[in-house]
Amino acid sequence: MLSPHLDQSARSQQWVVDEILRFNGRAGGGGQSVEVPAGGTARAALAAANRARFAQMSGRDHSHATDAEVLDAFTYNVFPNFAPWGGFAPNIVYRWRPWPDQDSTLMEVRLLMRRSPDAPKRPAPTMRFLADDEPWTAAEGLPASLAGVFEQDMGNLPFVQDGLKASKSGEVNLGDYQEIRIRHFHRTLDRYLARFG
Repeated sequence: MLSPHLDQSARSQQWVVDEILRFNGRAGGGGQSVEVPAGGTARAALAAANRARFAQMSGRDHSHATDAEVLDAFTYNVFPNFAPWGGFAPNIVYRWRPWPDQDSTLMEVRLLMRRSPDAPKRPAPTMRFLADDEPWTAAEGLPASLAGVFEQDMGNLPFVQDGLKASKSGEVNLGDYQEIRIRHFHRTLDRYLARFG
């Protein structure tokens, strides 16, 4: 879990855990303390702590969950517009739709929580639309740390949109690696549309 660019010998596994807990809410946070046992690793200690935390939150056994499921942030991109996050933390699910035209998008954000087996099923919440000038922090139930990430992203999007329209060739040039998912999405979309064209 420690960057290969840092001096490995100068930092203990406990230091790694303490820094992660200080800055990363997904891996624990919330003022909890996690001790790395002698000879143990930061990753194993954090995974064990999260298994216990998720079991307490949901009333379910998490002993079968892998370290990746209880620690890592990974997203499944389901064509054409659906992206659920995996794992056992409160899960984020995204869906995007054109709204109201090709230059705008409705971005839906859902937070899914596991309930205890004996807890009653709650009714689905009502969708809350944010106005164009309303910050993500106004979304009730959205953690402030996550709202801050969305605010940062939203601040960048107008420049991305302008850049897409500024190409002298009229084409968008995508990076070979970083933007491979965008390229794959458009190739898949073209194949779908060709069937009906």
